[in-house]
Amino acid sequence: MLSRSFAAILSISAIFLSGCGLFDSQADLPEPGKELNVSAVVLLATGQVTADGAPIKAGSIIQSGQLIKTGPNSFCDLQVRGGDSSAMIRLKANTELILSGRQFKEEKKILAELKKGNGMFDLDKITSAENFETASPTAVASVRGTKYEVSVKGDSTSIEVLEGKVSSRPRIPALEDLPPEIQERSRVVHESVENLKKKEVILEPGKKVEIQAVKVSPEVEEAARKAMEAEASSDPVKAEEAAKALDDSIAQKEDTLKKAVEEAPAAAPEDIPEPEMKQKLDEYNELIRIEKEKIQGDDVSKAVSERNNQNQAKLMQRIEKVFNKPSETLVLISGARISGVVIQVGATYYVYTVNGQVAYPESQVSGIEF
Repeated sequence: MLSRSFAAILSISAIFLSGCGLFDSQADLPEPGKELNVSAVVLLATGQVTADGAPIKAGSIIQSGQLIKTGPNSFCDLQVRGGDSSAMIRLKANTELILSGRQFKEEKKILAELKKGNGMFDLDKITSAENFETASPTAVASVRGTKYEVSVKGDSTSIEVLEGKVSSRPRIPALEDLPPEIQERSRVVHESVENLKKKEVILEPGKKVEIQAVKVSPEVEEAARKAMEAEASSDPVKAEEAAKALDDSIAQKEDTLKKAVEEAPAAAPEDIPEPEMKQKLDEYNELIRIEKEKIQGDDVSKAVSERNNQNQAKLMQRIEKVFNKPSETLVLISGARISGVVIQVGATYYVYTVNGQVAYPESQVSGIEF
C-alpha cells in the first residue's frame, strides 16, 4: 500500500512540475528566521570524542555550530537543549555531527546535521511549533516524536524507524548546504525544497529506506558555489543580494534543475528484520534523559554524574561492547582501585568508566583484578 501511495505521489509531482515552471510561483517567501540558541549536554563520552578538535567528556556542553567527532571504538550520548523534545542522540564510532537552530515567526527548527557515520535519535512528543530535522549529505528526516536511526553510507543515507513516524526525502546538497540566511531568501531554494517535499516517504515503525542525493548540473553547482562565497551569513543585506544573484543565475538554467528534481531517485521502504528491531530497541533503553530543569545552567556535571551512577550497570555494558572487553579493576600502588574497561597502550593504562576515562603510567600500577 505504501509503495502504491508513493508511486501516486511521484506521478502527481511529475504532472505538477511538467505543467509549470519550477520557480513560477509569485507567492511571498516565508519571513526569514533568526539564529536559535541550541546546545547539548554530553551525558556519556567514551574513547576519542571531540568538539571543534578539543576533547570533551561527560558534563561538557556543546554549542550551536560546533563539529562533534567520534573516533574508532568511541561513542557519545547527547541531550539537546533549546527545544521542547529534549532530543537524545547517540553518535557511534567515526561519526560527525553539527547542531543548529532557527527561530521563525510561528515555529522553531532544530537541525542535526549528520556529516558522516551513524546516529541514533530519540525524541519526546513535541508541539506543532517545533520541527526537528536530521540532515545528511543526501537526505532529510523530519519527525514529531519517535525513535529512528540515520546512517551515512557513501553516496546514500539509510533511515530506520523503530517507533513513531518519520518523513524522509532526497536532498539537494548544492543548494541545501548554503547558509540558512541565503536559503531562506532564495525562491529557487524554497521552491526546489517544496517540490522535493512532494516526494516525501512516511516511514512507519519497522521500516527502513535508502536515499540518494539530488544531483544538479555543473552550472547550478557553480551558481551555488558563488553564493556560498558571498559570506553573507551575518549580514541580511548581503544575504539578500546573494540569494537574488543565485536566483537570477539559476533562472537561466531552470530546465536542468527542474529535470534533476523530477528525476530524484524514488526511495522504496523495506522491512527491518525482527531480531535487528529488538536489538536496536534494547539499545534505546540506554538513552536515559535528565529532567530539563537539572541541565539548564552552565554547570551540569553533578546532574550528569548522578544520572550515570544511577544507571552504571546498564551503561557499562555498552562500554564493554564497544571495546569487546569485560570490566576489570586497576589496582594502584597507592592502594586506590578503579573499575572499568582497562586498556593498556604502551606504558599507560586507560580505564573507561561511565563518567569518562582516566590514565595511569605503568609505574603507578600494582596489577589488574578480573
